[in-house]
Amino acid sequence: MTAEIHAPPSPQTPGDRPPHRWPRFPAFWLSVAAIGALLVLQIMAEVMVTIALTVIRETAGGVPVPLEMLMHGMCNVVAFTVMVVICWWLTGRPWNEVLPLRRVHAGWYLALAPTLSGLSILLSEVDNMLQSVMPAPIWIMEYFQRLAGAGLAGVFVLGVVAPFTEEYLFRGIILRGLRFRYPAWAAVVLSAFLFMVMHILPWQFPVAFTTGLLLGYLRLRTGSLVPCIFAQAYFNLHLSVVALIPGIGDIPGYTTDLDARAIEGVVRQPMSFTLTGAGLLAVGLVALYVVDRLTPGSSPPNELPQQVAAPHVDSGPDICT
Repeated sequence: MTAEIHAPPSPQTPGDRPPHRWPRFPAFWLSVAAIGALLVLQIMAEVMVTIALTVIRETAGGVPVPLEMLMHGMCNVVAFTVMVVICWWLTGRPWNEVLPLRRVHAGWYLALAPTLSGLSILLSEVDNMLQSVMPAPIWIMEYFQRLAGAGLAGVFVLGVVAPFTEEYLFRGIILRGLRFRYPAWAAVVLSAFLFMVMHILPWQFPVAFTTGLLLGYLRLRTGSLVPCIFAQAYFNLHLSVVALIPGIGDIPGYTTDLDARAIEGVVRQPMSFTLTGAGLLAVGLVALYVVDRLTPGSSPPNELPQQVAAPHVDSGPDICT
């Protein structure tokens, strides 16, 4: 079943907007503009939250860490929601076509577990190498430590807020628009690049770009945002869950907290642990390939409704370079 745009029932005057607006929105530079607008909205929301937190500290004598993290998380919710709704409206297409949440075979989730676990371990070691060359400012490290230690509030921000907001915009809106103009591999790479840029902090670039590639692959091959949301939530919470497993305890270079890093400096992971991550990733990638080949319904034919671009429809500014 493919999506179609039908001709308007009657001729339109030059000032009228076609009923379906810009079904192939956004192109690359419009995606860049959307991310720029998103960052402006986030800054505005953060300023208001900072003012609110300052008032609470002065009147109540302090702010509980979970409340602080929730308020920062709500900045993302507001900014991303505004951008997703605007971009979706500009496409003029049904919500479930632009942002599909259809169920996929359970095999995808089983294959993602070792893939994401291995990727988390390997990217942690990449971060260790980057930190040894270009250490992150202490305030950044403190923020992420407070977020990880915020209990259920941290789980909500990392496992719910970030996956839903980021996947709706990047794998829902942006990747869809790019795929109309570029081959699948190029659209995935470009969307991963934009996902990386959105994170701003260079210490997050390797993680954001690599996970962006995997999430883009999942979106195009399954035709759904559900496995993308699951994958990002799993990845974001993996380290916190591992640290809670009885008997594992502290893993140097992986679960080392900020105080220990301040004393010992950047610690590399044990080679055996890193090799375990490589093995898990290899097993997971093979499993994803097998599931992709054997699961009915992978890469559905209506994944990219090319018929949307009918000649009589204004598909919006085609800014591709």
